[in-house]
Amino acid sequence: MRQLVPAVGVLTVLTMVLAADLMAQSKPSFAGKWTLVTNAAAPGGRGRLAQDFTVTQNDKTITTTTENPERPDLNAVYNLDGSESSNPVTFNGQTIQQLTTVKWDGSKLVMTTAINFNGTAYEAIQIWSLDASGNLAIEMTTDLAGAPGPKKLTYKKA
Repeated sequence: MRQLVPAVGVLTVLTMVLAADLMAQSKPSFAGKWTLVTNAAAPGGRGRLAQDFTVTQNDKTITTTTENPERPDLNAVYNLDGSESSNPVTFNGQTIQQLTTVKWDGSKLVMTTAINFNGTAYEAIQIWSLDASGNLAIEMTTDLAGAPGPKKLTYKKA
């Protein structure tokens, strides 16, 4: 019986540590209107994102919306359950399907997008996180010609 008491104590402590770890890795909400913080040192290119965009988020999807009526194809809906999302974009008069898979890596959102343009496959990755100031930090890498990665963009909540 004496050996059982220390074992129960150890299990209780491990359960508490595991629960604290899971709470620390909670999934943040990226919802809100975001404005790009200008950084002269950062390379250009924003992928699907605009200078200003709005994010809506629920348990199943995250949606990005721009206020540019000339580029409604920059709006996108991504599934948060790991299934593939298809969002078309127009480039040089050609509509291209972008297939994106989203997964959580702790408190970071990782979006991996596959693009096939004129028979050539490309991949782009965006990693979204909130920094200590509450800004949206997006790290992007891509193998698109002329847009080598990685780049880091910071957006401030409007």
